[in-house]
Amino acid sequence: MKLWKSQLQRKIPSLLFSLLCILLVAGCAGTPKIEATLSEAETCDKIKNIIDKYPSKYASFRQGTKTNNPLQQADIWNAQTFFPGTECQVWEWASGLANYSCQWRESGEESANAIYDKHKPKLGECLGKEWSGTEKETPNGRQTIYRKDGGKIVVSIRVFQHRRALLNPWWTSLVIGDPIETVEPPKRKAAK
Repeated sequence: MKLWKSQLQRKIPSLLFSLLCILLVAGCAGTPKIEATLSEAETCDKIKNIIDKYPSKYASFRQGTKTNNPLQQADIWNAQTFFPGTECQVWEWASGLANYSCQWRESGEESANAIYDKHKPKLGECLGKEWSGTEKETPNGRQTIYRKDGGKIVVSIRVFQHRRALLNPWWTSLVIGDPIETVEPPKRKAAK
């Protein structure tokens, strides 16, 4: 009897924790997920606000603890997200460059291209005639880069297959800040 009681006392904390988790999940399951949408005017205001924060290297958007990416020589923070369905970060590169970057993670090429095709013209309209956009094919997708005459900052929207991630998912990204070259892993030489 004593042995059984002792074992039960040790298991009570884990049983209570499990019960609490079940109650939390059950409570969340009944709550509908709300996917907020922004009007075009709201989206433009958000983009212009991000552009305005470029001189501060997006310091006011940084959230949480800084992490370091030694491969790309950058410090990275999670960032305030302005666009529904995205995950955003602030990157500050060792060279002093900075970017505000958001990604839509998609399950396939078709849905990633649909997001790119939806947002690219809206982005161009939002930026206005002072900005010019150049679209180009990339080895793993396509990209449009908007530049303002005489300006240092660029706004880029890109659709690509992430070749370094598990299962090579397709993503669409929006990057605002300094022009950067994407660091790709070195290509393997064919065996002779």
